[in-house]
Amino acid sequence: MSSIDEKLDLLISVLRELLEKLEKLEERLERQNIDHPEIKIALEVASAFSLPLIRSLEIARMAYDVLIRLDKPDPITRAIIEVLSSCNEMSISEVYRGVRNIRGKASRRIIGERVRILLSKGIVVNMGSSERPRIILRKCLEKPHG
Repeated sequence: MSSIDEKLDLLISVLRELLEKLEKLEERLERQNIDHPEIKIALEVASAFSLPLIRSLEIARMAYDVLIRLDKPDPITRAIIEVLSSCNEMSISEVYRGVRNIRGKASRRIIGERVRILLSKGIVVNMGSSERPRIILRKCLEKPHG
């Protein structure tokens, strides 16, 4: 086994431990009836993308700020907002993969429909072209992020 293989194995092990700790934290928060939306989003994003917790909290804050302005978004729209809260321009395929990571399942057609609705409401912006859309949250364009 090469040094790089050992390092990768160690990294995978550490990430698995981190995800287990996040799941335990989520269980504890549920047992104690701590159900703040930002915390829940941060845990989902951290679990789905294995991001550092501080970045997850920044993304959760962005998602929460957008979601509280929507009138009871459906779970798919909510997941789309969470994915786009990283403030990276994304193709529809990238959004689809992100939603699938969060939800475990997704429909490209439904995601495309929801993105078009979000575009029409001005919640997201197409930074690309109509042939090659690059979607980003409008809120991400309003102020600097890390």
